[in-house]
Amino acid sequence: MVMEAAIGAGGFLLGLAAAYWFGWPARRNASRSAFLGEEGLAYIKGVNYILSNSPDQAIEEFVKAVQINSETVETYLALGSLFRAKGDVHRAIRIHQGIICRPYLDPKIMIQALFHLGLDYRKAGLLDRAVETFQQVVEKDPKMLQAYLQLEALYEETRDWEAAYQTQQKISKLRKTDDRHILSHLLTEMGKVKLEQGDRKGAEKSFKKAISVHSACVDAYLHLGDLYAEEGKDAKAVEMWKQIFEVAPPFIFLAFDRLERAFFRMGRVDELERILRDRSAEKEREYVSSLYLGRHLLKKGAAEEAEQVFREVLDRWSGDREARRGLIRALRAQGKRDAALEEYERMLDECLQEGHRFRCRMCGYRGAQLSWKCPQCHRWDTLDPEWQVDAGGESSG
Repeated sequence: MVMEAAIGAGGFLLGLAAAYWFGWPARRNASRSAFLGEEGLAYIKGVNYILSNSPDQAIEEFVKAVQINSETVETYLALGSLFRAKGDVHRAIRIHQGIICRPYLDPKIMIQALFHLGLDYRKAGLLDRAVETFQQVVEKDPKMLQAYLQLEALYEETRDWEAAYQTQQKISKLRKTDDRHILSHLLTEMGKVKLEQGDRKGAEKSFKKAISVHSACVDAYLHLGDLYAEEGKDAKAVEMWKQIFEVAPPFIFLAFDRLERAFFRMGRVDELERILRDRSAEKEREYVSSLYLGRHLLKKGAAEEAEQVFREVLDRWSGDREARRGLIRALRAQGKRDAALEEYERMLDECLQEGHRFRCRMCGYRGAQLSWKCPQCHRWDTLDPEWQVDAGGESSG
């Protein structure tokens, strides 16, 4: 981790080296011949050590450089970044604070120092100070994308979803990208907080806005449906959850139990079965709908038909444990104990090849729990159900 962070600082330091040579505004009166002296050589050695993955030696050279010329702000910036990369955050904070306090500091260097001080605070876990510092950065440079990205991440960490939403809008405008899927998730999180606070009308408004911003936001449909169901509006809840069949078929498993309970309360269980049969007949969606159709048939006592449905699922996805479990239950319900035992042994063999349920299509992260934001690459809507990836299915995001 330390080495990777130090390497990541390499690009920044290389930029500093170039700026150092061609002249920061603060160094306009300095002769370039001075750069070729001991101070300059120590600085260049430090950059070379960074690029060769030797942060300790780099720090040693930068310390030499500042001992020779304590007025060299660029060297202090580089040194502070290195201390942060090595985990010596408090020393990095002191260095960057010292730079900011200097009189007649060039505005561009002030912005860089503030930005790196914000990174120091964030790494030290001083999130409020980090937010305040990055806010100062964007006040001084309203187009500094990296500062907005840091702010948005911090707002998410502190669950300030309103601020995260507003900051994401600025990010999208700066980099000219369509980030409606991110905005919809932030609106959904805002709705969840309002629900926690007892503001049901505000929550409903946030969920609806999330769907209007990005029509494939599964999380918004789920929570809006939940809100309606809690208010006894099962028909409206069902309409919300059914939308997932259209916008993100692989994720209908998140809504099935909700749908089943709502249809049962309304006395319309046959309608659920009809929907599942219709969806199962469509080749590209048959996995999830077929799986739940089999479960439904088991519950109503149609074990023989359920067995056939589960076998059809396993014909295409032989390693699916949910389908295998369903098949075992269907066989036991029919008294086919030997066949059930055979399937059980097969499932045990498959368990030895432990798999994950979700995979990120961007970075390859694999995990057992669904997250709307990848824990590894931190992108929204990139985790797909494992069976969908293995079958070569299209992404739902």
